Order: sequence, then structure tokens, then C-alpha cells
Amino acid sequence: MNDHGTLATLGAGLLCAAVATLAWLMTGVRYAVVDDNLVLKRLWRRRVIPLADILGVKRVGYRDTWKDPMPDDFALGTDVLLIEIEGADRPVIVSPRDEDEFIAAIGR
Repeated sequence: MNDHGTLATLGAGLLCAAVATLAWLMTGVRYAVVDDNLVLKRLWRRRVIPLADILGVKRVGYRDTWKDPMPDDFALGTDVLLIEIEGADRPVIVSPRDEDEFIAAIGR
């Protein structure tokens, strides 16, 4: 194979890896209610919040979360839900597909 063929193969491989990484990042967020807990997963991070510890949930824009303390980010979108948690040093933000269904699922 000549140098151009090698570079084209390498470029195609890098492009495939970049697309696969982007797809993994975009689909790597999960929210579930399990045994009276809200389980949040984003890539390799995981957080479990007892439903009883959730003080409140409110809809905010992502830019509204840029304050101290910065929230624990489990969101992908720009319209997010800010979850206040009893005893936590900072809130959590999430971006479920169906916000109303999510709020109902956590009982708020």
C-alpha cells in the first residue's frame, strides 16, 4: 500500500473512533428509580440519591447553573432540572427526555 492509502486508512479509522466516542458520550447518561433511590449514571460516574433526601426540583437553563457551588452534572441538554438534596454540598442537574415523567417518577 502506498503512503496515500495508508493515510486514508488511518484517517478513516480515526474518524470511526471519533464518531463512536461521540455516540458513547451522547448515550452515556441514564436515570432510574430503584428501591426508593434515584440512580444517576454518566459514563463511568454513578450517584445514588435517596428519594427522601430530594428537597426540590426546578426547571432552569444550563447557564443558570453556573454559580457557586457548581452542580454535579448529569445533564446533556441546555434545559435542565436542578435537584436540591438534603445534606449535599451541591445540587445535581439532569436533562431527562420527558421532564414531567421524570418528576412524577421521583415523586415531586
